[in-house]
Amino acid sequence: AVRHSSIPAMRAAQLIAHGHPGQIEVRKIPDPKPAAGEVIVDVRACGLNHLDLWLEEGGLPLKVSLPRTPGGEVAGVISETGEGVAKQWQPGERVAVQSNLFCGGCEFCERGEESMCLRSQLLGVDRDGGFAERRGYAASALGLPIQACGTSPMAPFSNVADLLVLP
Repeated sequence: AVRHSSIPAMRAAQLIAHGHPGQIEVRKIPDPKPAAGEVIVDVRACGLNHLDLWLEEGGLPLKVSLPRTPGGEVAGVISETGEGVAKQWQPGERVAVQSNLFCGGCEFCERGEESMCLRSQLLGVDRDGGFAERRGYAASALGLPIQACGTSPMAPFSNVADLLVLP
């Protein structure tokens, strides 16, 4: 008997075994829903960098649970917002996602020294990344594409992914 899930699904490229090359499969996974303070981003582009290659071959100096969806350089369009998300983040807004995700609550984050965060996570390594159709992210990890933010402090992390979401 074939069982059909009532949970809507999306596709994601997931690393299921390390190696050179690693084993990657495109799989159907549950569609994300935004939690409070989060947005859902329809991924339009995701850069491939050396961190993804180290992840694939198992060359990182930490244990990564599999399956894992790689991809830390994400750009896309907001499709949904969770409760409590600032009005600046609305469906249809083009965004880039910061690859270093900070907790926001440790002593360093509270002082504005996020690069020293005690509980930071790398997108695509510590948590699933952007090689997927959609992903949920904390609104605090979003930035506007370079053209939209000019000289904003957010501009440096919108990098090359920005070029891929512009019309």
